[in-house]
Amino acid sequence: MNNNAAIRELLDKYFEGDTSLEEENSLREFFSGDIADPALKPYKALFSFFQNEQRLQPSERLEEQFFEQLFQEDASEPKQREALLRPLRPWLMRAAMVAFLLSGCWWIYTRYQPPAPTETAAIDWSKYEPETPEEAFRITREALGKASRHLNEGTSKAIEEMALLGEMGKVLH
Repeated sequence: MNNNAAIRELLDKYFEGDTSLEEENSLREFFSGDIADPALKPYKALFSFFQNEQRLQPSERLEEQFFEQLFQEDASEPKQREALLRPLRPWLMRAAMVAFLLSGCWWIYTRYQPPAPTETAAIDWSKYEPETPEEAFRITREALGKASRHLNEGTSKAIEEMALLGEMGKVLH
């Protein structure tokens, strides 16, 4: 196996997080030198960045400077501005609440308009009217027969359920 193939395998292991410290050191050493393979050249910048960052040391006064900036106060302007806004704060909060509610109502009004009523064509019922009294009698008899069948089915189901309730009553007594 040639050197470039071994380096590629180590790179794969490195990016998967499976390398040991020795393998990472060998990668750093390899990329600190000259690289002939153009496919491996982009990794040189990555490893040189890591080496340069390891060499950097924070200044001795870094912590002091941080806390100085953190606690530094410009006493004049912020306190004056706060003193001016303090009595207005309740009114500003109310105005913001009203603006929020109005914008919400406007959004709901514009988004949820009811659909415009659509015109429907009138139904011509005359073509459904029976032409003769015999046809009217036949249609009425069929409708009543259908209603009777449905009522009889409901009655038979009710009788079956009552019989089951009677049997359950016998078991419970």
